[in-house]
Amino acid sequence: TRPLRILRTQLMLHSVYPSSKLLLGTFRGRANRHPNMSTVQAVNPGPEGTRTFKLPNSMDTYTAHEDDRVFAPATSRNKEPILQVLQRYLTGPSSDSSKVVEVASGSGEHAAHFARALPSYTFQPTDCSSELFKSIIAHALQLSNIMPPMLLDASNPKAWEEVVNNEQVGSIICINMTHISPWEATMGLLDGAGRHLAHGGYLFIYGPFTIEGGKHTSSSNADFDASLRQRNPLWGYRDVDEIAKQAASRSLHQREVVAMPANNFMLIFQKDQAAA
Repeated sequence: TRPLRILRTQLMLHSVYPSSKLLLGTFRGRANRHPNMSTVQAVNPGPEGTRTFKLPNSMDTYTAHEDDRVFAPATSRNKEPILQVLQRYLTGPSSDSSKVVEVASGSGEHAAHFARALPSYTFQPTDCSSELFKSIIAHALQLSNIMPPMLLDASNPKAWEEVVNNEQVGSIICINMTHISPWEATMGLLDGAGRHLAHGGYLFIYGPFTIEGGKHTSSSNADFDASLRQRNPLWGYRDVDEIAKQAASRSLHQREVVAMPANNFMLIFQKDQAAA
C-alpha cells in the first residue's frame, strides 16, 4: 500500500503545484537539497553535513539536514507542551471535525509531531511561502495523516478558500505567527476561523503576547517586542484581550488562556455551536 500512498500524494501535490518538479522530486529522493537559498539571509556549515540558515520572515535559526528535514530550536522546545494542550481538546473527531489546518507551518516539525500523537486527525500544513515545503514533506513521509503543504496568506480570503476546499474545518492551529507578521495577518487568521471552522471547532493560537491592554509578562519579553518593532514596524506582540475582542465579533469565544513555558501563552477559542 505504501507505493500507492506515495503516488496519491504525488498526484495531490502536482494538482496544487503543477509546475513544481522540485517538490515531486523530494518524494523520489532527487530534489535539490535544502530551502531555496535565494532568500536565505545566511548559510553556515554545521556538524555532519548539516547547514544552518535564517529566513527573512522568521526569527529562528534553522538547521537543514541532507534528507531535506529542517529543524528549529524553538520547535524542539515547545512542540510537546503544545501537544499536551491540544490533547485536552482534540479527544476524537466527529465526521466534520477531523481536518486540522496549521497556519504558518514553518519546517513542518509541529505537524509531524501532532500527527503522530493524534492519528485520527488529518493535518493540512500551510505557509505564506514555499521555502520550507520540502522540509514539511520530508517530516511527513512516514505519516499518512498529513496532507501536502499549501500556500496560505492568512490575510487573503481567497487563499483560505483554496485550502479548505468548501469543507468545514475541525480545528485551526497557529504557532508563533502573530508577533512576526502584520496585524492584518492576525485579523485574517480570525476571519478564516470564523468563516471556515465547523460549529464547535477550535482555534489554537500560540506565542508571546501582552496582557491587560499591553502589559508585558517579563522584561525579556518587553526587550524582544521592542527588537521586533525595530526590525519591522508592522511586527510586535499582540494583546490577549484585543485578540479575544476581535475573535468574539467573529463568533469565536475564548475558552482558555494557558500559560506556557518561556513566557508564552496558548489562546483557545471555540466557534459557536450550531443552533438547536
